[in-house]
Amino acid sequence: MSVEFSNAYQEVLLENLDVILKQNFVMQARLKLLEKEANLRAEMQAKIDDLTVNIQQLTEQLSSTEHYKTQAENNDAIVQEKTRIQSALNDTMRELAGVKADLEARRNEASSLNGIVSSKDTEFQNLKSSKDTEIHNLRLDKDAEIQNLKSSKDTEIQNLKSVNDAEIERLKNQLSDLEKLVPVVPTSKVAKKTTVKTEENPVEISATETNKL
Repeated sequence: MSVEFSNAYQEVLLENLDVILKQNFVMQARLKLLEKEANLRAEMQAKIDDLTVNIQQLTEQLSSTEHYKTQAENNDAIVQEKTRIQSALNDTMRELAGVKADLEARRNEASSLNGIVSSKDTEFQNLKSSKDTEIHNLRLDKDAEIQNLKSSKDTEIQNLKSVNDAEIERLKNQLSDLEKLVPVVPTSKVAKKTTVKTEENPVEISATETNKL
């Protein structure tokens, strides 16, 4: 692998990792917003439950006022109490109407929040599926690239090995030819220089050197 190719490969790898990390941060930010919306939804539900309890209490008060209404029909004193209770009942009904209107607004708001949460959930699932597919494709591309690079290097190493084996075999053959050309001289004689002609330049080999060979 050349240095330029290695540098280019690392730059592309870093750029892809940077894009993936940025997309991951965006996804985490959206998840955090969804969590806040879910918490807001829980708070709204708690308020709705409180308003429901208040309505039940007001209903019980209305039931008790019906008892006072029956007693008020028997005497004038009770009529005055009836008037007072009716006034209180009217106030309570107006308050109840306001509570009901507020409750309906809260319900509408909760329904809107439910729609937003559902939309966000769908958006998150689509984004997650898209990113999973993108990461899977990127991983497949990188695996294929690594496999191709490995195959190329294996082929290059095999070629170099074949060249080296051929060179070693050629040197062995030359050495064998030299050994055949060198005459055998007794060690007791005076060392004489013998000129051996090879395919390349002539080589002078003394008898002593011949014995060493």
